[in-house]
Amino acid sequence: MIATHIVPLAFACITFLKHVHLTEIECIPLDVLLAQNIENLGFHRNLNWLLEIVQPNPEILSDNECSFVMQLEMPQGAFVNPDQLGDLQRVENLKTFIEGNVDVELIDHEATNHTVYVFIDSNEENKISITLPFHLRYQRAQITGGYGKVSIPKPILFVRCLHKKRKLCEGATILAPCDHNGQNSCRWNIVKYKSLFEIGELLVPVGNLDDYPIVSIVSLAIGCIGCIYILSVLSMFSRKTVLK
Repeated sequence: MIATHIVPLAFACITFLKHVHLTEIECIPLDVLLAQNIENLGFHRNLNWLLEIVQPNPEILSDNECSFVMQLEMPQGAFVNPDQLGDLQRVENLKTFIEGNVDVELIDHEATNHTVYVFIDSNEENKISITLPFHLRYQRAQITGGYGKVSIPKPILFVRCLHKKRKLCEGATILAPCDHNGQNSCRWNIVKYKSLFEIGELLVPVGNLDDYPIVSIVSLAIGCIGCIYILSVLSMFSRKTVLK
């Protein structure tokens, strides 16, 4: 009696294992490298990324209409300019979406974080270059001045395929904007890429409060001299008017 139950159970287990094995073989494996460097000095920088798709062949991703999106959490001390990204979208076809409010005039401690999504369509190339301009915010002045630090985190990479001829081997999924319009959310697969860089630590010049008294006195003196000059000019002009 027990033997009659064991045989169907063993057959079911073998069938399940074969199905799992075939599924693992049929799914699309992803092997992705990401390199990053930060260009320029001062408050205006460029984030340069090089996305290399080692596996699968880019033609497979293209056939499945797969696209990637990079999600970057901008810290308080940095921001992207929506107007600048809008111009780049029209000129260089850089497709981006900003989640959160961006006030380009605020200083570091008054600003809030925002998220930038950079959309990458599938193509026949296995290496894709992306340049994202960003800016550092002014920081509050402090005694002795010096430099403040702004940490640019590593981006998160997602992938989504419209045609599911073969399922992606990536497991975890997340909701993110479907495209650069940001009107709808779609389910994306999280890609575990190999990063060829570390978290970016940027130095920002900070004002020196030790110079505050001197700067205040000089500014007040220049203001007073300017007022005296303007009053003298107005007085001379009024005298000429009376004489006429």
